[in-house]
Amino acid sequence: MVDGNTYWLHLALRELLDNAVRFRPGPTGRIDISLTEGDTSWRIAVLDDGFGIEPQNQGQLFKRFARIETDANRHLVGMGIGLYLVQEVARAHGGRVLVDSRPGAGSEFTFELPRSAPKGDSRQG
Repeated sequence: MVDGNTYWLHLALRELLDNAVRFRPGPTGRIDISLTEGDTSWRIAVLDDGFGIEPQNQGQLFKRFARIETDANRHLVGMGIGLYLVQEVARAHGGRVLVDSRPGAGSEFTFELPRSAPKGDSRQG
């Protein structure tokens, strides 16, 4: 279980899925979604076989209004706030967002949030 604002959590996950769909090389492609329970957190990973991101550009991904333009994605419209929003929602809930990407091989974005304290537990969750 995770404590949080349902609206913002839903919006963040929708942004991750939207990115996976938009940044793929054609009308078809593979997107895998997984949910993993850890000792202290839940992780939702979105893995795609899209364009991928150069290592030197990955630091720009979560900056507000930042767009990484390449020949492959130049035609896509956007304001560059989607992943920034995802990161801010994760942080506001005590979590984080991780990225693992290779050009031409796709990307994996992992949205990680702390688990709630069990009912009756005196710890704050």
